[in-house]
Amino acid sequence: MLDDYLFSELFRKLCETAGEDSTALIDADGKMTCGEIRDAVDSLAVCLIEGHGLREGDCVGLAGQNSISWMLHFWAIIRAGGIAVVENDLLKGSEIMKHYEYQELRFMLAGDVSDQLLADLKALLGDKLKRFVEMPLQPPSSEQRAMLDDREDSLPVRHDAIGMFSSGTMSRPKMIRLSQEALLYDAEKAGMRMLLPFEYHAIFVPFSHILGLVRLASYMRLCDPVIIASKNSPQSIADICRRYHINEITNVPTVVKMLAEHPDFETIIKPQIDYLCIGGTRISAEEAGELEDLYDAKLNIGYGMTEASGVVSLADYSKPQSKRYSTVGNPLDDIEVRIAMPDPDGKGNMFCPAGKSGEVIVRGNNIMNGFFEDGQYRQAADGEGYFHTGDLGYLDEEGFLHINGRIKNIIIKGGENIMPGEIEECIRTLPDIEEVIVIGVPDKKYGEEIAALVIPKAGCTVTIDEVREAVAKNYTRFKQPGYLLLYDEFPMTRLGKPDIISLKDDALSRISNT
Repeated sequence: MLDDYLFSELFRKLCETAGEDSTALIDADGKMTCGEIRDAVDSLAVCLIEGHGLREGDCVGLAGQNSISWMLHFWAIIRAGGIAVVENDLLKGSEIMKHYEYQELRFMLAGDVSDQLLADLKALLGDKLKRFVEMPLQPPSSEQRAMLDDREDSLPVRHDAIGMFSSGTMSRPKMIRLSQEALLYDAEKAGMRMLLPFEYHAIFVPFSHILGLVRLASYMRLCDPVIIASKNSPQSIADICRRYHINEITNVPTVVKMLAEHPDFETIIKPQIDYLCIGGTRISAEEAGELEDLYDAKLNIGYGMTEASGVVSLADYSKPQSKRYSTVGNPLDDIEVRIAMPDPDGKGNMFCPAGKSGEVIVRGNNIMNGFFEDGQYRQAADGEGYFHTGDLGYLDEEGFLHINGRIKNIIIKGGENIMPGEIEECIRTLPDIEEVIVIGVPDKKYGEEIAALVIPKAGCTVTIDEVREAVAKNYTRFKQPGYLLLYDEFPMTRLGKPDIISLKDDALSRISNT
């Protein structure tokens, strides 16, 4: 275990290293010192156990915008021995409730969410919905602190502590279960690779994405104050740059590109930013070079996933442009990345030599424990301890990782993972639809956009507005297709299945000609 402590002990270790009175977190509502965070987390953890009956291993949902309060409740759930299940507050209530079809939700904690989502959750959860404002902060007694310490000490280092959602089979999401060790391990290794001490750090990526959480832990380990932005928008970033001097931005390409169009970019934002770290969505080497020139800052592209606690590979800023642009860096220290090809005998992994493409597989303490899908708890790794990412790539002679495709059928739009199957189910409810296939197509703004390929029933017509309306009934706005392409029939493989490769080529050709 790194430094022999848990992720839930991070703020207490800061009291020892930075001092109880040292400012640790800042948001729009104020700031908190290390000591204030420690006391607030313990108070909330006691409230969860004694006031709401939280048991070890209980799932507690957590929904809301980024804030200090969100982070306090997150830490309190883990400190109390529960599993902090992180929800995306951009989803609809019905989407969130799909996460609990096969597993028990003890209760849901909601912070700053939209009025519509709050109403949905109230209707769906009743008394299981608790608001942040309803959680009293009473100073814990020495006996209560001892109780928390005993509960924390009794838990195995690799126990399930964090739940996050990713794409699953059958159009249903799967809950990824991460341990405290995995998240802290990844934060440590990523921090050692590239983070520099600054006067302030800032988190813009939502905590509902693993990148936001692992970045926060990396920043806090430097003992510098961390600013938490409630929204990941150009205006929010500009407001923070105007008030504080930050030198580095970690974000998805979509936001980084939009930020360059902000009126304050040349006068306030660009003069501050010395470093850019891109994650969540792949960009080309050409785009990376354009962004580095635009910001006049060093740019770095990382690679990772929730299943690996956020970051798998990353170059440091001292590496040459050719490596920072065209690769996703080197595997983090003590995290093993190999390239595997299918083994015809099924006896284990067959590894590819440098320069040869195959599936990217990862082994290390950062890998998730497992995941829940369709009521089943499944192991994360194969018999040799490797997690199979579903991404295609290769390692070059210098050990840099190149990603060049995906096996898994996931659309990544603006950093959000989208399952084509769930969109297809909605579109199939339209009476004039014979068949539909949803794919991702390259998009300059979002990285990928959703395209619905539709065969209408004989004599019927279908419009993009009808398709978007069908999706909007069940899913949030970013899951609505950007393109509708009509077909008389789909090309088929020799096995009688739709030829997805040919369909993607045709869709790209048709879209580029519009």
